[in-house]
Amino acid sequence: MDSERKEKFNPVKIAIGAFIVLVVVVAVVAVVSLVSGNGMVTESEQFAKGYEDGDNSEEKKQTLSVLNRMRELFKKNIRAQVTISPAINKTYPNYFVKDNYVTSTNRSYGFKIEGISKDLLSNFGKDIDKYINQIGLNGFHEYASVPNAQNVNFANGDESVVCAVPKMASSDFTVSCASVKWYDQEERNLTEAIISVLPKANQATFYRASKNDIIDSEISGYQRIEASAMDGVALFYRVSGGNWVYFKTIQGLPDCSEFNKDVLKKSFYGMECNVTGTGHTSKVGA
Repeated sequence: MDSERKEKFNPVKIAIGAFIVLVVVVAVVAVVSLVSGNGMVTESEQFAKGYEDGDNSEEKKQTLSVLNRMRELFKKNIRAQVTISPAINKTYPNYFVKDNYVTSTNRSYGFKIEGISKDLLSNFGKDIDKYINQIGLNGFHEYASVPNAQNVNFANGDESVVCAVPKMASSDFTVSCASVKWYDQEERNLTEAIISVLPKANQATFYRASKNDIIDSEISGYQRIEASAMDGVALFYRVSGGNWVYFKTIQGLPDCSEFNKDVLKKSFYGMECNVTGTGHTSKVGA
């Protein structure tokens, strides 16, 4: 009986048992911390199939490969409970050529970071610079800097894919990437043509023009472009399909008196303008 009692209260076995319990408790705490603590980043259930859209091109594969690298950087560095979901054609990175004009696309693949609560939003915002710095240290480079832009523009090593990363935290934070081959070559050519005739003083801003911006004047043989610019709308004109000529950049309606040459009146014929000192508007050539 005594031997049974001694065996039952064996201090060595009690110590071993306590150690095992402690290990189990630590393991459970570790798992709980992993699942519910900061640093928890889950991917939505549909993520694997989120980019299925019938396109099996090499451009798409390359874009998704770059996007996945970008996503892994965020997953590694985010310190908040969030969900990452696929995003198609939600935001579009700009593609810059020669640093002073931009072209657009209507295709992109990205990921959206969801579930950033209000109390975590400010901390997430403080960390964005760190994320951006990490991107720059992992095979990407910032290839164009746009004053007051909402995104930071990155390209992969050979600049075959461009990506846009928001500068500001939001509850709808989306990173997007696109192949440069998806950018409109016709738009690039047209924008390059108008950039080439700009005065040097105007070449520090950013421009975009597409064929939809070309307006046929009411006078046959004359055309104009109202191109998007960072500081307003840039006006260009041409005669009989010749080279484009820069006129001026406007914010709001131009003054009618500025169209004081025959070629300007014919190129911008019918365009609305302000009549100086009257508070009224008219049309060029009226």
